[in-house]
Amino acid sequence: MKKSALCLLLAGLMTLCCACAAAEGQYPSLSRGDYLTFGAMREEGNVLPILWRVISLDKDRAVLLSEEVLFSSPAQDGSSPFPGWEGCSLYALLNGPFLTDSFSEDEQAALMYGEDLALISLPSKELLTSLSDEERAARGTASAFSGGLYGEDLAPYWTRTESGRNGDALIRVTAQGAFSDLSVTVKNIGVRPMVLLSLEKLAVVSGDGSAPSPYQVLPPEASSRAQRIAPTPRPTRTPAPALTPDPTLSPTEAPALSPALPSNAPETPRVFPSEYASLFPTLTEAGFLPEGEPEFVHSDPEEGLWLYASDSLRVEIVRKADTTKKKKPKRWLEAEIFVREGADMLLKNYYPDGDPETAELMDEADIAQKNRLVLALNGDWYYYRVQRNRKKYTMSVGVVLRDGRVLYDDPAKKAMSTLPTRDILALFPDGRMEPFDYNAISGQELLAQGAYEALCFGPVLLKDGLLTDQARKISDRQGENPRSGIGMVSPGRYVAIAVEGGTKVSVGMKLAEFADLFAQRGCLTAYNLNGGGAANLIFMGEYLTENKAASQNRQQNEVLGIGETGLIQ
Repeated sequence: MKKSALCLLLAGLMTLCCACAAAEGQYPSLSRGDYLTFGAMREEGNVLPILWRVISLDKDRAVLLSEEVLFSSPAQDGSSPFPGWEGCSLYALLNGPFLTDSFSEDEQAALMYGEDLALISLPSKELLTSLSDEERAARGTASAFSGGLYGEDLAPYWTRTESGRNGDALIRVTAQGAFSDLSVTVKNIGVRPMVLLSLEKLAVVSGDGSAPSPYQVLPPEASSRAQRIAPTPRPTRTPAPALTPDPTLSPTEAPALSPALPSNAPETPRVFPSEYASLFPTLTEAGFLPEGEPEFVHSDPEEGLWLYASDSLRVEIVRKADTTKKKKPKRWLEAEIFVREGADMLLKNYYPDGDPETAELMDEADIAQKNRLVLALNGDWYYYRVQRNRKKYTMSVGVVLRDGRVLYDDPAKKAMSTLPTRDILALFPDGRMEPFDYNAISGQELLAQGAYEALCFGPVLLKDGLLTDQARKISDRQGENPRSGIGMVSPGRYVAIAVEGGTKVSVGMKLAEFADLFAQRGCLTAYNLNGGGAANLIFMGEYLTENKAASQNRQQNEVLGIGETGLIQ
């Protein structure tokens, strides 16, 4: 796949079709089973459009499955253990070289994230089960067979569904359309991509939707979909007081924040009263145990309440749910974190071996246990971007600080409308969290300002208590997924939230809904962390979250945590 040839093809198509698109282009009225072309790839020296079939429709978006098996590939390259679908090498290939080589920037902007946080995915077994064996069977392209694809006409292909019996296997579809398990390292199995296409402003320029005459569509310019977000300046006003959430509001009805206090308002001491005071031992006026008192832990999974207190840290975790939509229940965990003023305790990243530059992958709970952390959640997974670069799947790492060191000073080349945006969240020793646009500040400048850590995933969800335009726009394109994030009400008072997803009790959330949860807790700043199979909240070394990949949580090189306890041995 060569981008130059693809660009020439797309440029010709744009020139040929723009005039008629203005006259003919309408919102596509698609039906299940319709065919359309979108994107292109090289086959036997020619650059050919990719033919897709509409599998399902939902309002202004369509699920498309490639009509043919496009190429063959192992799901995992064998250089490391299979980490699950969202961490495997095929996932990286589809959302790296295949994405950039096969789709123009305008076409990429029309793609939406699926439940696995991918723009280019594979069909799940569940989705394919709704099709007949004949519909599931797929022919391979000539170049796929010449490249090693098994078969002669019909070909087997991977799904993204992990085997329930073998931890190193995925479900594949046989040439006859049946399902079976197969080791992820088998090389001659086909790839039949699936995408979620936004129909908003999409122009139909020709075709009748049949296989011989598929719809040819033209997406609007990417700039009309994703507006560049200006750099976020350092706040100069005193944070607004925290809100008391209204239990009558649904998770999507975030109350308005109280007006900000004047910038010259006197600072008040950190006093954090608790609504669970009756369950704690006697707390000081500031909201902590008296100095020298032993640590306190309360755990009630049935009620969904977990508490911790020491003389410098207090954590209150509540499990919440929204079942107003029976087919789309939602469940999440909210953790409020309180740090005593003057305490030598920081929210920071922890590693399997204590060094961010040599850390190897490990289960998140194991990292938390090894570091004896009171509370931990997943971080920005910069390690994934580093590994992609080592495999020549180029992707900027972003601005990454750890322990007062600049590990990477590699901002994205342009504003991103996909995850990760690589926006920055800087952490300061005085307890501040400050968000920055992806290219607003360098790592060295952050060090000069006193930052000790900088997270790089994004987007920024809340700025000055309001939903950011970038989070809203990305939310419009994405489905409901497991989420993880961190927010600040004021220095010393933080909120960590993990939304479960992909299970019978929770489908996940869109970014805008996720941001609303932080707004309800009174956060002025909130930041989206790596989600999907990694969206976990860990208390005293144990997972509290239950996600679709709970049995195979995505391994990490670090966790974001706080509070080292003597109660974990």
